[in-house]
Amino acid sequence: MRHACTHTPTRSTRQLFAAALCFALALLLGACGAPTVRTEPDSGDARSDFSQGRYEQAALDWQRQAAQADADSAAALWVNAADAWMLAGRPNEARNALGWVDKARLGRADMARLDLVLADLALWSERPDEAEALLQQAAAAVPPGSRGRYEKLYDRLVEQLSAPASQDIARAAQLSEGMRYYDPQAAVEMMKALESVSSAELAVRAANPRAERQLTGWLDLAWVIRGQLVEPEGVDGAVGAWKQRHPYHVLNESQALDTWLRYRQGFQPPRRVAVILPASGRLQAAGDAIRDGFLSAYAARPGRAELLFFPTDDDPQSPIDAYFGALDAGADWIIGPLRQESVEAILGLAGMTTPMLALNDLPADYAAPPGLEGRVLGLSLSQDAEAGAVAGQAAAQGFENALVLAPESEWGERMVRSFEDEFL
Repeated sequence: MRHACTHTPTRSTRQLFAAALCFALALLLGACGAPTVRTEPDSGDARSDFSQGRYEQAALDWQRQAAQADADSAAALWVNAADAWMLAGRPNEARNALGWVDKARLGRADMARLDLVLADLALWSERPDEAEALLQQAAAAVPPGSRGRYEKLYDRLVEQLSAPASQDIARAAQLSEGMRYYDPQAAVEMMKALESVSSAELAVRAANPRAERQLTGWLDLAWVIRGQLVEPEGVDGAVGAWKQRHPYHVLNESQALDTWLRYRQGFQPPRRVAVILPASGRLQAAGDAIRDGFLSAYAARPGRAELLFFPTDDDPQSPIDAYFGALDAGADWIIGPLRQESVEAILGLAGMTTPMLALNDLPADYAAPPGLEGRVLGLSLSQDAEAGAVAGQAAAQGFENALVLAPESEWGERMVRSFEDEFL
């Protein structure tokens, strides 16, 4: 049997329940009475890591803090992270961090710090002209804590600007600033000023979106003209495409064509090119590969020059004999030799008058004889440089670990050192 039981509350019970309810409401209201205030994340640990050279950890800390901070604080924290990534040698991560920076929320000092990071990226990409403009822009507002960073970047800038190619670019920039209308003589002088700048560097600098527009147009035009000197059939289309890329350039299409024609009239292509390469001995394989490359390029665009090959072997005298054989054959340009010792031996000969492109580095203290300034060049094909270039590219792309397989020999150790110097 079930019993239904009910309880009618008495007056004292109702009073006790009311008191308990009031007490609970008081507790709830007390908990909600004070509003929650959001504070900026503490960056103390990140600054400690940064000051002690733990740049990667500092960058990661600042990125985490930026993700939690309000919009005004986050912008400066992302700049901090990008700066730390650059000091850690991680430019790709720095670029990613900069993508989150809202410039409109940066104060004057933080804008200056942002310019320092951008200048570092420009120097990393070997664009000293862009870095110089950024450092000048930042100079007046650099905060005291970033003054040392500014001075180190400025020292790197001076070092890059002292390179011959940078000096030529600077000369071109001066000519560009002074040309407000088409001056045929000045335009040809511009092309001559850029003769020592490699085609690859011209192409990279011309595509730089932050550089001054008139200058990039001149650099691009020099690159276009250079490709149309030997075989001019496609020059109209090439110049037309150039003008589409630079619609606001001071030169119109017909003036650019006139510049090409005037510059080409003074261009003297070599009639007979001598190539000195190993045909036997321990460097025969390398010599054969280079020879095949020359023949392939010559077959594609032969021009009017004659290509002559002069073989060498392991005998130290053979490159010198080949050099004099090239002179006897009437060569007006010499390419080679390949070995470093052979290059130094030929450059040490008295009475050198023929331009030369050595297939190795020139001696550090070499000065071309009168009349050959800028016409004796070195093209490094060394495996040391190749290993270093591979390491530098890997580091720039953000790789942190690498496995190097090298033979246990002096050559292998040299390759490893070259790789480590650029990667670590």
